[in-house]
Parts: sequence; structure tokens; C-alpha cells
Amino acid sequence: MQPDIMGWVLGGVLGVLFIVIETFMIGRLLRVPLPHRFLVVTGGRHNRGGKTLGFRIARKLTYVIPVVEQCREIDGSCIPCRIEVRNAYLPGGVRVKASLFALVRLSTDPALAACWIERFLDRPTGDIAQVSTETMEGAARQVLSTLAAEEVGDLTFLAGMADATAESFRKLGLELVHLSVSSLRMEA
Repeated sequence: MQPDIMGWVLGGVLGVLFIVIETFMIGRLLRVPLPHRFLVVTGGRHNRGGKTLGFRIARKLTYVIPVVEQCREIDGSCIPCRIEVRNAYLPGGVRVKASLFALVRLSTDPALAACWIERFLDRPTGDIAQVSTETMEGAARQVLSTLAAEEVGDLTFLAGMADATAESFRKLGLELVHLSVSSLRMEA
């Protein structure tokens, strides 16, 4: 009867050991991002629309091959940006001061993801906010330099800003979610 008990004990120990190892391996191989976040898995080759890329973006459960691939969790929420434009000039030489508020986020479009992955992966959110703020400040100066004093209004200015930032943000892999004018006034 002793060999039967030893077989059951050995089988139980091996079963528990198998479950522990399997749980550990699943925890290392499968990754799930938190809400409003997504995973960027780099390494290996991933086919997307006929192109071979060195990364993939996952918004839900994904499998990560150890040693070959690395997984980074990225914040996908909106980044607030406050833009202050001082000493901008209209064509007639009139000085303008503008205060803007914008919400920017990383694009989830796979075609644009390569742009922000190249520039902003492993960078703090403050760097993204700074680049966005500087880009919008330049666009604001560009738009204001084309408007006559009579045309300066919130809607005209916002439409020009949306057009001026679209191409720059596309190249950066960013999306402008919200843009509003806090104040826009002419100075003497």
C-alpha cells in the first residue's frame, strides 16, 4: 500500500508544481493594459496591411514572446496643453495676445502610430505636451499673421488653427481632440 500513497503524493506535488509554473508563465506571456492605456509590443516582425513593422499596438489582451519582444504600456488619455501667444503681429502691425487650451492625444491610427512611437516611446507625457504646445504656438502665430484686424474672431482663428496644426500633428502622430480660445485681444 505504501507505493500507491507515494504515487498519489508525487502526482499531487507534480500537479501543484505544474499549476504554479503555468500560472507564472501565463502571467509573463499574456499582458492586459489598464483602461485608457494601450500596449506597444516591439521586436519581432508584425504584418499590418501588407507592410512588415517592428511593433504592434494592443488595446486588449495580447501575447508577448519573452526575450524576442518587449512590451511597454502607454497612456492613451488626453494631454492638456495651455498655449500663451504674446507679441504676435497682424499684417497691419497690430499686436495680439492669445490664450488657448487644447487636448491632445496619441493617435490610435496604425498608419500614424509609427510616427509617435519613433518620437515619444519611453518619453514622459510632459515631453509630448511641450512639443504639442510649441507646435500650436507656432501655428497660432502663423494664423494670426494672415488675418486682418477685422477678421480676428474666435471662430475664424480656431478654423485657421485646426488647418495649420493638422499636417504637423499628423507628422508627429498626434490628434487634436479639443481646442478653445480662452482670450484673444489686441494690444496697443
